[in-house]
Amino acid sequence: MPFREHVTSFTPEQLGVLTTAFYAAMAELSTAGVEISQRDLAKRILDRAAEGIFDVAELKTAALEGLV
Repeated sequence: MPFREHVTSFTPEQLGVLTTAFYAAMAELSTAGVEISQRDLAKRILDRAAEGIFDVAELKTAALEGLV
């Protein structure tokens, strides 16, 4: 789980959204042949979640910004 160190910061539902966005972004990056560390990708998602965003599509878009 890419957000295991943040389990006390988010609800289980929020963690589910973060995780879904993470794996969706990873899949798109893989298809595009773009490499980024999992930690950096997770940080991009966490930065957006810190703003109160918990929409999978929006988190994924934010994570991919400038990469694909």
